[in-house]
This record gives sequence, structure tokens and C-alpha cells, in this order.
Amino acid sequence: MTDHNHAHSLHSQLLDDVREIVTHNAGLRPPSVHIVTVGSHPTAQLYADATEAAAKACAIPTHRIAFPADTTSCELASVLRDLDADDSVSGVVLQLPLPEHLADENLSVLISDLKDIDGLKQRNVECFLKDSRLWLGSQTSSLCANVTPAIVVACEQLFEALRLDGS
Repeated sequence: MTDHNHAHSLHSQLLDDVREIVTHNAGLRPPSVHIVTVGSHPTAQLYADATEAAAKACAIPTHRIAFPADTTSCELASVLRDLDADDSVSGVVLQLPLPEHLADENLSVLISDLKDIDGLKQRNVECFLKDSRLWLGSQTSSLCANVTPAIVVACEQLFEALRLDGS
């Protein structure tokens, strides 16, 4: 199997696994993904489209909130705070890159660790790096046990499937 075919197979399996979990847990509140974009940067749009397609393939409702490029930091911060406070919102993506006049590090802190789908917040990155020590044979901290962004779970499954576990 070529690397491309293997990657496609893993991708399909991950989508199938998540769709199975989402569709067979009817008693639980279904997850939802909110993708916030600002402006029309081609890379940001591409990633937002891919995130939306993957969520839809897994039967996860998505909501895209698109702002014009001249949106102010205050306007964007208000929406991020509202999304973070809304219990019906499972996860938020603040799609990067943002226009130059907006500081993504000041805005991303408005998304709680548990709603940070991309796992880009400082604490989530630290947790991912601490957990990655497991693959290298080191001991990991339980500090991060309750924070598992979706991207981290996907990376863990990819590493496991490719046997990148340090053994």
C-alpha cells in the first residue's frame, strides 16, 4: 500500500469511527463545530472548508461565522466570548491566519481549552507535548487528562496507526 493510499485509508477510518460515535450516542447532546473566519485569505478558507467537510462527514453540525476583513478586535472578541459561554457549542475554530490588524494570540485565549478544536492554545500545546513523551517512553503528567482537543486525538490515532509510539 502506498503512503497516499495508507493515509487515505486512515482518514476514512477516522471519519467512520467518529461518525459511529456521534450517530450511536443519541442520548447525549450532539457535538457542534463553530468555525469563525475573518476576511478571505485563501489558506484560511481552504482549512475552514476542510474542517467543515470533515465535520459534516462525521454527522457533526457545523456553523460558519464569516466576518469581513475589516472586523474589529472588539467585534470578534464579543462573538468568541458568546460562543465560549454557550453550552450548546462543543467546539470553536478561530481560523488562522487572521488579518494583520488582529492579534490571534489575544483572541484565541477567549476560547476555553475544552472548546479549542485545533488545540492551538498554549495549555493544549503543552498537554500535547507532555502526552507525546509517552510515545518516547517518558512518564506523562495527569495535568492534561481532561483536555483533549480533537486534533490531538487524531494525531494520537495517526501515530498509533503508523506505529510511531517509540517502540
